[in-house]
Formats: sequence, structure tokens, C-alpha cells
Amino acid sequence: MFSHIKFSAIASGLLVMVVASFVAFFFGLLTLLWAQAAENHLIAASASIMLLSFRLLSFLMAGYLTAQLAISQPLLHAAASGTLGSIFVAETGSNWWLGFLICLPTVIVGAWVQKKTRLKATGELMSFEIQACTENDWRDLKQVRLQSLLDAPTAFGLSYATVAAYSDADWQDRAANRTPPTYFIARVGEQVAGLVGGVKTAEEFNLIAMWVAPTHRGTGIGKALIERVLALAAAAGAAEVALFVSPLNISATSLYQSMGFRFTPHFKALDSFPEVTVQRMVATIQEPASK
Repeated sequence: MFSHIKFSAIASGLLVMVVASFVAFFFGLLTLLWAQAAENHLIAASASIMLLSFRLLSFLMAGYLTAQLAISQPLLHAAASGTLGSIFVAETGSNWWLGFLICLPTVIVGAWVQKKTRLKATGELMSFEIQACTENDWRDLKQVRLQSLLDAPTAFGLSYATVAAYSDADWQDRAANRTPPTYFIARVGEQVAGLVGGVKTAEEFNLIAMWVAPTHRGTGIGKALIERVLALAAAAGAAEVALFVSPLNISATSLYQSMGFRFTPHFKALDSFPEVTVQRMVATIQEPASK
């Protein structure tokens, strides 16, 4: 499914393309008509070149946006290609093949670059590792925790201002597990790409602070982080792991459900943003199979 951010980016790109092409075409056409009426061949030739240039630009932009859909969204890519074909016919008239030849290389190259980029990223992410934080990781823990709060402030019970006020000694204690919770971080090479925490209270075992960097979502890091918390809970003798999440956060709830979490009829206001309602989810700890 299209993410909201990606859809907005492509929609914005299409809007800019349409508006820019329309404005350029409109003023170019007025200039051309005026030049022809005044019988100024130099201005007429310049206006014709400008119109051709913006027509070419519109083809290139449309081709690039179409290529962005070629790998990840085949159905939308097909629809965009059909729309692009209509533009070719409308813009080039009987010379539709000219528009096709202009745009085809852009589509092919854009799709190839996107595919190579995705394959490279996938290859890099194959080597990610999940590590329990130690005291030496306190700077990385601080960085990724603050980054998560900036990226998704309404997804966590603590505010950025509260967490940013922690001292270095506070971060060292948290990283060393001298104070709950226990934190795990995901690393991709030297980059910290995710975080999760697990904490046992008097009532239950909670999964908290779950976050994966936007550039690394959908790669398996989220599931690997959750698995570490489930294993930690099992080692602590917990029967269930609980968490709170906004039911409107579809990507997060889908991930949790794929890991065995289910919704309960327990709602509450988020501490950091009381206007946000979060719902409790729980997962039952699976007993290891007897041999």
C-alpha cells in the first residue's frame, strides 16, 4: 500500500508538472500568437522553441514520475503509463511516436536506477543486527531515541522536551540497564536504524519505544526488534507482552498483528498528547516446543 508520505510527494510532483506546463504553454502560446500577428519571425521562432522545450520537460517529468511507480507499484505504474500515453497523443498529434521515443528512455532509466537503489539497500539491510544496549552505547541510544521523538512525536508517551532534558549520566544508566527498561538497538553497518524497549512492571511486561528509521522500514528490522522483546519477556517468565498504540497507525498495528499481538478493549489518552487515544494490544508468549 502507498504510504501517505510517498503518495503526497508524487501527487505534489504531478501537480507541479501540470501547473508549470500549463503556465509555460499558455504564455508561450500568447507570445507566439502575438509574434505572428506582428509578423515578427524571430520572436515567433523563439516562442516555438520555448513551447517545444516545455513540452519536452513535461514528457521528462511525467516519465520520471511514472518510473517511480515502476518497481514498487506495478498497477499504479500501468495506470500512469496509460495516462502518459494519452499525453503523448494529445501533445504530439500524428507524431505520437516522437513523444513515445522521448519519454521511453526516461521511464527505462528511472526504473533501472530505482531498482538498483532498492537492491543495494536490500543487500545492505541483510546484514543488520539487533544488539542489547550497553553503557558504551549511550550516545547511540540518546541519538535514536531523540530521533524517534522528532519523527513521530504522537507515537510515544514521553515528549521530546522531557527526554532531551536527560543528563549524560541518565543516558548511561539507561543504556547499561541500571534503570528500566532494557533497550535494544538495530544497526545497519555503523548506522543506528531502530530501537525498542522492554520493561517488566508489577502488573505486566510492556513493549515500549518501538521505532524504525523511515529509510529502513519494511525490511524486517521491526520484526527482529519485537522478537528480541518477546524473548526477553519469555526469559523473565512473563505470559504476555502488552503495548499501547494508536489504532489509526495502520503500519504499526499491522506489524504488531503480524507478530501475534491482538487488540483489547482498553483505551487511554496518550500522556504526552492527551488528544491522542491509544489502544492496548497484547501478545501471548509462545511456549517452546517440547523435544
